[in-house]
Amino acid sequence: MIRALFWLWLILPACSLHAGLIETHFPGKMEEAVVKEFEAGLSKMMEPRLKDPVPLRIALTVKKDSFFCQLEAIDGDTSTWATLAAAGEEAESKKLLWAPMGPKHKLKASELPPESVASWFDVPRCKPEIVVSLAAWLAAKKNLPLANAKLSHLIQSNAPQRPEVEAWLCAKYTWTKPEAGLTLVETHNLESGADGWLLLTAEAATARLADLDKAARQALKDLDVARGESKGSFGTRKKPPTMKLEVVRDRFARFEKAFKGTATVLTVRLMEKVKEQIESIDADLKILGDNFLRAERSAIDEKYKEAAEVFQLLWQGDPANNGLLLLTAHNFRKAAGIKDAGNRCDAPDLMKKALGYYELLLQQWPRSLSVMNYLGSAHQSLASKDKAKAYYNEVLRLGDKEKDKGNREFAEKSLANIK
Repeated sequence: MIRALFWLWLILPACSLHAGLIETHFPGKMEEAVVKEFEAGLSKMMEPRLKDPVPLRIALTVKKDSFFCQLEAIDGDTSTWATLAAAGEEAESKKLLWAPMGPKHKLKASELPPESVASWFDVPRCKPEIVVSLAAWLAAKKNLPLANAKLSHLIQSNAPQRPEVEAWLCAKYTWTKPEAGLTLVETHNLESGADGWLLLTAEAATARLADLDKAARQALKDLDVARGESKGSFGTRKKPPTMKLEVVRDRFARFEKAFKGTATVLTVRLMEKVKEQIESIDADLKILGDNFLRAERSAIDEKYKEAAEVFQLLWQGDPANNGLLLLTAHNFRKAAGIKDAGNRCDAPDLMKKALGYYELLLQQWPRSLSVMNYLGSAHQSLASKDKAKAYYNEVLRLGDKEKDKGNREFAEKSLANIK
């Protein structure tokens, strides 16, 4: 009897530690019940967000194709998501804008991608019990690293919770909790720029560094490709950047932070190479900036062809910069001299150049109503009436009567002016 009580005494603390985090926030409930309640409440949580200026979004993968979707409707446990397409760039921030276009997808709460759901919850703004239930749900969805990240963020402002969080993580990972506790490791996402934390054992931290080092070497190769050639005249190199120069420069600058502690970052030769890449990009960005001002002055002086040719050269040096592509197209269009209510132009050869650039831009921003209108205008001025009408009608079909009022009015007026 005494022996049995001894073993029971050893087991009980372990059990209470395992249940501690859940018990603290959900007294009397099992973790499985918390997970079910969280998932069952997702639809109710999403409903108010339908009225948000920027609705909830998810990254969905269907048959190896990945794309973004936006919440459109909720019917009980089923939510409807509209596929998004790029619609342009925000004027000041240059952030990519998205708009619905394409198929719709109906998903049960259990089918929602965990990574996307986790992104809806900003830990500092959430009640601790919400973060804990999210973490339990993520763990149940086999995404323990993301659960770890959310809880590690939680303890930044809830330090007393750390022992329970560590005990829960150790139970989930089947780690033996170190005497001194888990180590808080800082993280940084190279792509998104987001900072974070993870709670790890010394062994897990070492294993993570080994994996992170492999990722660092691959990231360095990818960035070198994205940067393209650095020698030769800007805009004439055989291998131009495959990513916007400002973005490549930013990622090189954050490389050391993203892969801190890895063998790659500790290799002086490789970090010197990173420094050289940043310096070469800075030199290109100076050329771009100086000539951008020159092109702007030409446009102000209504020397549109001259401005277009400068913007064109700059875009060739930074071909992922869609803002430069748009300015190239706009200035060739203005240089073409549209006349007769849009039904002809003075320089068809320049309008054809503008048309080609607008077509390239629509490939990048397939939901841009303004680009569709410009394409319609270009075709109209070149007497391609049917093509012009097709673009204008597409604007009317896709455009919202309130949000896209300006583009719709342009399309309606242009259709009325076609001769």
